[in-house]
Amino acid sequence: MAHVSVRVLRADDRVAVPWRNGGGRTREIAVGGADHDEFDWRVSLADIDRDGPFSGYSGYSRVISIVEGDGVELTVDGVTQRLDRRSAPFTFDGSAAVMCRLLSGPVRALNVISRRSSDVEQVRPPSTSEIAAADTVVVVVVDGGAWLSVESAGTAGSTVAVGDAAELAAHDAVLVDRRGDAGDDSGTVRLTPSVVGTELAIVRVNVARPQASTRRHAVT
Repeated sequence: MAHVSVRVLRADDRVAVPWRNGGGRTREIAVGGADHDEFDWRVSLADIDRDGPFSGYSGYSRVISIVEGDGVELTVDGVTQRLDRRSAPFTFDGSAAVMCRLLSGPVRALNVISRRSSDVEQVRPPSTSEIAAADTVVVVVVDGGAWLSVESAGTAGSTVAVGDAAELAAHDAVLVDRRGDAGDDSGTVRLTPSVVGTELAIVRVNVARPQASTRRHAVT
């Protein structure tokens, strides 16, 4: 039997910590992992305020999306890629040599790192979006705001009960974590924009059912 937990993750609760190489700061949204030093996956918002290299993450896949600022130019193993707010999420190998150049001032980026590939979709839903908990899903309000409601979910570990609603502001997030029988499709949540132009980032984490957590890890 599947158990689905739905947890609201508030932007105001996050603490900025340095990157592994000290070149920027990261605010962790959600993480699943084995211990303090290693993780299976992590979703965070990274502040980039200067040119320089990214930290290396050998054995991981990375996806980056610009959510604030004019954008960056990334050189990944010698190949240049320009990213801005209109760009699709960009995937690259965590072991690649990456140099970042700001196009015009600081930016904030949604950063997904996982041992397997993860799908990241940025959408501007005109109406309610339904998200089924097929595994582990993190939805971040990139811009605007949204109402979260739960159709069905397990009770243990949830911060939103069935039938209740929670208001999400910009950079708030919701973690929908499924554990149990993959054939059970229970655990649908609904996100309804509360502001015109609301943008959501939907992260589907493709891992072998880690124990999802929002504990603070040393950013490595």
